[in-house]
Amino acid sequence: MNRLTAKSWGDYISNGNRIFVGSGAACPHGLMRRFVRAAKYFEDIEIVHIMTLGKTPWCSPKLAGDVRVNAFFLGAETRTAANAGTADYSPCFLSEVPLLFRERFVPLDVAIIMATPPDSHGFCSLGVSVDVVKAAAQSARVVIAQINPSMPRTLGQSFIHKDEIDAYITIDEPLIEHQVPTLDPVSKKIGKYVSLLIEDGCTLQMGIGKIPDAVLNCLGNHSDLGIHTEM
Repeated sequence: MNRLTAKSWGDYISNGNRIFVGSGAACPHGLMRRFVRAAKYFEDIEIVHIMTLGKTPWCSPKLAGDVRVNAFFLGAETRTAANAGTADYSPCFLSEVPLLFRERFVPLDVAIIMATPPDSHGFCSLGVSVDVVKAAAQSARVVIAQINPSMPRTLGQSFIHKDEIDAYITIDEPLIEHQVPTLDPVSKKIGKYVSLLIEDGCTLQMGIGKIPDAVLNCLGNHSDLGIHTEM
């Protein structure tokens, strides 16, 4: 595990590489801010990821020609970029994304992730976003990690050994939180109508956004509900 510097990006990334970026609240923003500054030295870089919380400066039109995003999940900024034709969207079931990496349907050159500092045995935890990150880290030729002491250490199949990390930089920063959107009158009305279709004992699959939040807000008098979640 070598320390990453501003001058050593070229030791790990080459023109034409496909780079995976970590997910959700574990998106390595500190590390990606440094990558964006170095992106001008590369050409034809493809970045793939699912949902990431926070800003996505790697989607900036200023990087056109150097970096192009191919997202498996569209957030606000990636949706804007895809609609403008400066980014791509590849619809895929979340459960199938690890298979794309492991079976090399979408081969990865580099995985840029966030992890906890290593423990006494050298193991770092992927923390709050194991999801497709573990498969990406296991499949990529190179792993670059933002070691973040603020990342919670989670247990289970969430570990990566420091010897599996090619380069790292320690950046201690708070994890970005998902902000619950303010419900407008239209969303509230839709939520109320949908809630009338839900009976006690139903199992719900909830997505992200105003409408799912509005529906949940109207289910306070229901009972025995089951929930399947994704992100």
